[in-house]
Amino acid sequence: MGLLVLLAASGLLIAFAGTWQLVRGTDRPGGRGVAWCIANDRPCDPEDLGLPADRWRDRVFRLSRGEQTRGYEIDGGDPDGPLVLVVHGHSAGRHHAMATLACAVPVASRVAAFDLPGHGSVQKLFSRQGLREPEDVAVVLGQLLAERPAGTPAPPVVLLGYSMGAQISLAAAAGPLRGQLAGVVLLAVYRYHGEPIRAFLREHGLPWWPFQPLGDLFTAVRTRGASRFDRVEAAADVDCPALLLSFRDDPLCPLASAEAIAAAIPHARLEVFDGVDHTDFHLREPQRYTSLVQDFLRSHRP
Repeated sequence: MGLLVLLAASGLLIAFAGTWQLVRGTDRPGGRGVAWCIANDRPCDPEDLGLPADRWRDRVFRLSRGEQTRGYEIDGGDPDGPLVLVVHGHSAGRHHAMATLACAVPVASRVAAFDLPGHGSVQKLFSRQGLREPEDVAVVLGQLLAERPAGTPAPPVVLLGYSMGAQISLAAAAGPLRGQLAGVVLLAVYRYHGEPIRAFLREHGLPWWPFQPLGDLFTAVRTRGASRFDRVEAAADVDCPALLLSFRDDPLCPLASAEAIAAAIPHARLEVFDGVDHTDFHLREPQRYTSLVQDFLRSHRP
């Protein structure tokens, strides 16, 4: 009897410790910063994209609850092009976003990226994995639009999000920014909150049960059920054109989820890239990726 009690207590302790580590890792992922970009030969700031110092600024933005975050604002190559706001993925950040946004700079009027809560310059805050961040996107966009010269019309706005940033952009387009966007680009979007977490654990040979279901339950209780979302439901409320890019064999975000979301958005186009990858479209097929994104952005010039 004593042995059974000991085994049960040990099992509960392991379940608690594993779940806590998982939740902590998703809440405060940190992000791939300058050191990661340098080690992986990726651009980490606009200067690495070959842009002169007078074409970009290191910015401080306000988030929806008054906290501050860091970001970059880049002057694009087309004064009549859209304003592109880039929303990075989980465990990424404004530095990591440089490679993804590079192709947008020549055809945009401005391009901006910022650190989401729990990432980069705001690691002291908790990431909510897309539950609260759509409001942050709306607030940052409001600051960018308010800074245009008096009397000038607001530019068309396009959100470009990848992975977690894609489902955040989708939720923003269907929620606080509905009716305010010219378009949205969704790279490696996923449908359910726990979808990429479970896939990540499996891909790395880590046990997902019981840690991921318990983590999902903890997050659902903490967010009063908000984490039990299905982005297909939000997709039906997106009233602007959408371009979706997905890898056929994405190890984290299944193609079926992107297909379901694309089918639900009234004006959506899904492009599928061959291969096993997640968000590195710019590395796998750089010409195709650049052409798709730039053509989409050019279609939203006033």
